[in-house]
Amino acid sequence: MSAVSTYTVKHIWKGLTLLMRDDPALRFCCLADFDSEMTHRLAKGDALDGEPTCLAANEPDKVLAFVRGRFLFAFNFNPTRSFEGYGIVVPPATRWRHAFDTDETRFGGQGRISAGGAYEPELVRARGEIVQQIRLYLPARTAIVLARCARRSVQCDLQGHGNGRGDR
Repeated sequence: MSAVSTYTVKHIWKGLTLLMRDDPALRFCCLADFDSEMTHRLAKGDALDGEPTCLAANEPDKVLAFVRGRFLFAFNFNPTRSFEGYGIVVPPATRWRHAFDTDETRFGGQGRISAGGAYEPELVRARGEIVQQIRLYLPARTAIVLARCARRSVQCDLQGHGNGRGDR
């Protein structure tokens, strides 16, 4: 049995990936487009400074949410259940605006999440405390990325520029 070099395996994998991306029946092009958009937007400046902080990890619902830098990421891995008004506890005194999501039609989605929507936190009682949370619409098998806004306005830095607080 001959040994196959790492170079050969990587070359074959890259070729298969390109073939799968270009096959419209597989819809990998949409996933690649989303990945490219996320990489492009989040790679700028201090967008991902600091360690991620888990905000929600609900195994029965299959929902995961975390904040890193000035972005909040919420994933619904549930293959059959969508959630309307799903509560995510957020850091105090933060406001959020929709940046992009996997359900956008340009990424092969159905366009069910409002683009550009603002999310105001509300006070709720959770685990014996008063906390702030936002409510999200999370269709099945989607992810949404929100950008942190400046405290006094909902003007957000959606392009990855600015000082990290959303101010321009």
